[in-house]
Amino acid sequence: MNPSGESTRASIGSLLHDAPTEPVYRRVSAYLRQEITSGTLSGGMRLPAERTLADLLQVSRISVRRALRELAEAGLIAPSTSRGWFVSELGLFERANALMSFSELGRSRGLEPSSRVLSQKVRPADLNEADELEIAPGSPLLDLERLRFLDGLEIALHQVRVPVDRAPGIEQTDFSSASVFEVLEDYHGIIPTRARWVIEGRPADERSARLLGLQPAAPLLLVSSTTTDQHDRPFELSRIDYRADRYRFQATIVRFNTTLVASS
Repeated sequence: MNPSGESTRASIGSLLHDAPTEPVYRRVSAYLRQEITSGTLSGGMRLPAERTLADLLQVSRISVRRALRELAEAGLIAPSTSRGWFVSELGLFERANALMSFSELGRSRGLEPSSRVLSQKVRPADLNEADELEIAPGSPLLDLERLRFLDGLEIALHQVRVPVDRAPGIEQTDFSSASVFEVLEDYHGIIPTRARWVIEGRPADERSARLLGLQPAAPLLLVSSTTTDQHDRPFELSRIDYRADRYRFQATIVRFNTTLVASS
């Protein structure tokens, strides 16, 4: 990458024209990935600041930030101890746990995500939903339920609830192909940043079993979550019933060091 500009602008311009149907952040991610794997950006090299990258590549900072997050999830870059990002020494970094949409999770593993919309409606938020989302009871809520597939195989039943006032017009989106996270980030400036998860096992009821191609009472892994944005404001309630034989949750657990805290 040439920080002075001309060759970079030419390269990214070509990239934008080569894949006009791809989201901008994914084209930026592909460009930077190529720079890293080719050795132009070598291991240990510090990346330019987000604002600088946005100016050089002639894209928005939101697109740059999302591209950088995708590269970090792939283990190609890592956060600096001060600020910004540096290029990883390839092959030495374990992929970190990260907040990803179902679509992003599938694509990161080379699988093609798809969905069948079972229900999509706007309804008033009940008291519990209003409390979780910090909105007034009765506020309009997009209630979306989909059957989720990876490479054509049934993986999960997914219910999402989003306040319509946070994303006007979202109820008109065709979510058989669109990602809720991508729509919120690309068109409404809502960046998914943190999620509080509760995970539990449960047997499949008759409806869930039929939709997921299981026998009644087969094991499901239920993941309930509340997701907040870059301002720590909740914007989504999610419930996913995964087929237990096709989904595994992996986490890194860190012991809290009370000695270090007490001595600091």
